[in-house]
Amino acid sequence: MATRRERWAREIAATLARGLHLAALAFLLLGLAAGADGCAAPTLPLPPPAALAATSPDPATGLVVVTGEVLPEAYVSCLNVRSEAGLIVRADATGRFRLEIAAQTGDSLLVWQQRGNDFGPYVELCVDCTVRDR
Repeated sequence: MATRRERWAREIAATLARGLHLAALAFLLLGLAAGADGCAAPTLPLPPPAALAATSPDPATGLVVVTGEVLPEAYVSCLNVRSEAGLIVRADATGRFRLEIAAQTGDSLLVWQQRGNDFGPYVELCVDCTVRDR
């Protein structure tokens, strides 16, 4: 005959097992409700902006025109590191974008794209310098 301690240990084990089964079922149901099928392939990271070009600062306005290509209709962010000023534009249906930002010769501009909650890596564009990927 089982001792009181053994019965108590079996009851705890059975309760934990039921709890784990319920937790696994809840996790599965939540995953299905969220659209996950348990075999979802990982998404590919967004690429950095391509074909970046920037004009020299306009003497009258101090604006630099930045152009490039990203995914169609992605948001494109540009940050002037020196001035800490930035802006966001949306690419067109072909993925081309154009933006104007205040900058001086030698300023570093960081340009990246966003689609939904995914952000691509930035590319550093030096005004009147060379392009370096980060």
